[in-house]
Amino acid sequence: MKTGETSRDAVIRELKEESGLAVKGRGLLAVIENFFVRKTLITTKCFFYITCKLLQIPPALSGIEKSITFLARFDC
Repeated sequence: MKTGETSRDAVIRELKEESGLAVKGRGLLAVIENFFVRKTLITTKCFFYITCKLLQIPPALSGIEKSITFLARFDC
């Protein structure tokens, strides 16, 4: 995530950058936190699960569905 960026905006940006897919974030489904302890160092890993809708269906998927809603996971 970039400074000042929401988890929803981060998912939208990452999906566009990594796959070229344009999506609309629908809502936060869950946040999963994992804590790791190594001697005196404690770290946290967070996973944001966000439902998204494709704004344009890629040709490879057209004809299969009129709309597609999917789950995106963003970890930081």
